[in-house]
Amino acid sequence: MKKYLKMVGNIFMYSIIYFVLQIAAIFAGSIFYAIKYAGKVPNEELVGKIQEGITQNTFIFVATAAIVTLVIYMLILRNKEENLWQRCKFEKLSVKQYIWIVLGLISLSFVSSNVVMSTQHLFKSYEQVSKSIAAGSASFLGAICVLILLPIFEEVLFRGLIFNELRKHINIIISVALQALIFGLFHGNMLQGIYTFFLGIILAIIYVWSKSIWAPIVGHIVYNIMGIIVFPRILNYSIKFATILIIPGVIASVGFMIPLYLQYKRSYEELSNVDASIQS
Repeated sequence: MKKYLKMVGNIFMYSIIYFVLQIAAIFAGSIFYAIKYAGKVPNEELVGKIQEGITQNTFIFVATAAIVTLVIYMLILRNKEENLWQRCKFEKLSVKQYIWIVLGLISLSFVSSNVVMSTQHLFKSYEQVSKSIAAGSASFLGAICVLILLPIFEEVLFRGLIFNELRKHINIIISVALQALIFGLFHGNMLQGIYTFFLGIILAIIYVWSKSIWAPIVGHIVYNIMGIIVFPRILNYSIKFATILIIPGVIASVGFMIPLYLQYKRSYEELSNVDASIQS
């Protein structure tokens, strides 16, 4: 029981640090814009200006919180005489692995983009999320944050720390599902939570298969680039066919998933054998 409480405590600690620092970053941003526009716009327009500034730079504030959080994680692990890079397994990947990951996540992003395009009218709250993503990624710095910096941090947090913490203590399949659930809930929106839940499962499987955090990092970056920049622009010209286009995307994704699952199964069996030998 003690080890499970420790596991939950560590996961809560990793999560709450990032959550609190996000709030702090947004709060600091609000103060900045309040000072910037104070006396320059009528009081009744001040709140709107603050909200506009925060919306346009949301990802910059969140990425700032992520960088500070990453430093704190490094200090916490150093205090435990551990290394963040070793914990997350920043190991080299082969060119073949990179190609496989890129092609697989492009197909997965294509499917999710079509699903979102076809179902977003059912999720009214997603409209604001969509606008925030578009506004936040409009600037070069905002795009760098949402397409590169945040995927790197999220993989360190959700796969490198939370997933590894889970699979040290419980069944790896349950660990994959739980970390994906936490990943989805962290996005705070129903539709976004659904597709990031499935994304979290795929990224965890890729992580186990490759034994390197670079694999889900690259996959996450590719997924975001295609899902935020590329596919929405393409699908705007073919929105009437979005539902139909899910079919070839699913076929491509299944073609990617079957070999990946077989590789994952081999890796899972290897891990199980190692655990069994340790216990004996």
